[in-house]
Amino acid sequence: MNDFITLAFFPFALVHFAYLLSITKKNFGLIDIFWGAGIGSFALAAMLFGENVGPRLILICLMVIIWASRLSLFLYKRNMGHAEDYRYADMRKSWGKQANAIAYGKIFLLQFFLMLVISLPVWIVSQEKGPAFHWPDYLGLLLWGVGLTWEAIADKQKSEFKKENPEGICRIGLWNLSRHPNYFGESLLWWGIALMSFGTGNALGFISPFILTFSLLKVSGVPLIEKKHADNPEYQEYKKTTPKFIPSIFKMFKSRG
Repeated sequence: MNDFITLAFFPFALVHFAYLLSITKKNFGLIDIFWGAGIGSFALAAMLFGENVGPRLILICLMVIIWASRLSLFLYKRNMGHAEDYRYADMRKSWGKQANAIAYGKIFLLQFFLMLVISLPVWIVSQEKGPAFHWPDYLGLLLWGVGLTWEAIADKQKSEFKKENPEGICRIGLWNLSRHPNYFGESLLWWGIALMSFGTGNALGFISPFILTFSLLKVSGVPLIEKKHADNPEYQEYKKTTPKFIPSIFKMFKSRG
C-alpha cells in the first residue's frame, strides 16, 4: 500500500497543479492537458520506485509515457491560447459562483481517481514479475502500436482539416472510416497495455481499458460530441454513412480499390 501511495502522489500533485492553474486562467479545460501527463507520471514513478523493475515493467511504462507525452503535447498545442472548451464552459455557467469548489470534486478529483484506475496495468506489473515475455506481451505491444498510430494520425488529420474548415465536419482519412477514430485508437492501445499486464498472469488489468472504453462511448467522449452536433444536418448525414467507433472494414478496402 505504501508503494501505491508513492506512485499515486505524482498524478495527485499534477492534478492539484492543474486545478490551481485552471482557477488562475479561468479555464477548467486545462485538466485535459494533464490527463495523459498524470498517467504518465504514475508510470515514470513505477520505473523509479516499483518493487519489480524488470524488462516487462520498463517496457509497459515506456509505452504509457510515449502515449502520455504525445497526447499532452497535442492537447497543449491545440488548447493553449484558446477559449475554455464548451463542455467546461457549460459546467462553469451551470455551477455559478460555486464553480471552482464544485469543479474540484466533479472534474479534478474525479480525473485523479480515473488516472489511478487507468494506471492499474502498470501497478500490476510493478508488483508481479510473472514469467518471461510470451504471446500476451507481443500481442499487447502490437495493439498498442496500432492504436497509438491510429490515434495520432486521426488527431493530425482533424487538426489540419480544422485549419481550413473550422466549422466543417471532418470526413477525411480515418474520419471516413469511423466518426471517432481518435477514441478508437486510444481504446485499442489501452487494451494492448492491459494485455501486457496479463503477461504476469493477473487479469485485473483489463479493468483499465474497460472503464476507459465505457467512458469514451457512454460518458464523456462520444455522447458529448454527438449531442453537440445533434442539430447539424451535415453531421446527421455523416452518421448515416459512417460507423460510430469501430472502423468500417468495407470502407477501408473500398478506398484502396
